[in-house]
Amino acid sequence: MKSLIRFGIAVGICLSGWALAPFVDLPRVAFGWEQYADAYSLIHRSVIPAAAVAEGAEGAFFQTDVDINNLDSDGESSYELWWLPRGQDNLSPRRSQIFTIAGGHSVRIENVLTEVFGLQPDRVGAVVIASDSDRIIAMSRTYNVPGNGSTGTFGQALPAVAGNDLIQTGETRRIIFFSEDPATRANLGCVNGTDSSIEILADLYESGGAFLGTRTMDLGPWGNDQLNRVFRGFEPVNGYVEVRSTTPGAAYYCYGSVLDNATSDPTTILPQWPSSGTTYYIPAAALASGSSGAFFQTDVDINNVGPNTSFRFKWLPRDRDNSNPMQSISLSLDSGASLRFENVLAEVFF
Repeated sequence: MKSLIRFGIAVGICLSGWALAPFVDLPRVAFGWEQYADAYSLIHRSVIPAAAVAEGAEGAFFQTDVDINNLDSDGESSYELWWLPRGQDNLSPRRSQIFTIAGGHSVRIENVLTEVFGLQPDRVGAVVIASDSDRIIAMSRTYNVPGNGSTGTFGQALPAVAGNDLIQTGETRRIIFFSEDPATRANLGCVNGTDSSIEILADLYESGGAFLGTRTMDLGPWGNDQLNRVFRGFEPVNGYVEVRSTTPGAAYYCYGSVLDNATSDPTTILPQWPSSGTTYYIPAAALASGSSGAFFQTDVDINNVGPNTSFRFKWLPRDRDNSNPMQSISLSLDSGASLRFENVLAEVFF
């Protein structure tokens, strides 16, 4: 069926090509029909908001791996990647060759900017995955390779965001857990998922809910940018950012990245919005030793989007019957405020 669809598209392209003979390369259109048909059928787009092969602050060096998966177990799908350099108009992005992926399979692309586009340092931006199936999903990992990599890597994951999951005009998303101080730096990145220019407004708040100011990001078609040290001038501060756009037809995505200045280890902070539920789950928390000499602990940031409220923590140990879990005391949180719990298991329960 997909072959028939591609052939139909190709016939239309070729007929259009004969009518526009003075303006097109007819042999390329007529005899490269599969390539052109595939290119015109890649209508499903998702965007990886950040990718790099570049030096960062504090001696960091970042590169990006991408994992692409085909949820459709019954059939092969085609896709291509677009390279969207940061800080520029990307109305005509650089595109990769067209790849295929079998149903139910995954493909790992290490150092995607160099492997697919041949880019060398320093390059930062975003990547679009354009496919002929809405069943293509992807995850990226951008990580710091300290020195020669002998001590391992420090990284953050960002999903490929489908077009219908982008933030729309008039919607507000809150990104919490920001910190700007001598130990930590905080960045805000955004990508435009449309062919038109948009303006994004980032309202800054300190953890008590006091408004600090607004940063503005103007993005051209498929443009992307990052506000480094977004709370610069207000440090030391814990806080959050609300992103919004009043541009008609806007569709974009923003994320936070909080980095440890000593290691440039980044933590991804995804945008959130309130739901009608009153119970929320943090899927993993630890105060425990790990392998290879690691020791893990968990910090939690809680933010109140609504009126003054109260809440409790419940502790759910792994591999236990948690039908009657340990609970914290009742805690209160003012409207618009955040509470940071560093090493939450020790601070709240033990």
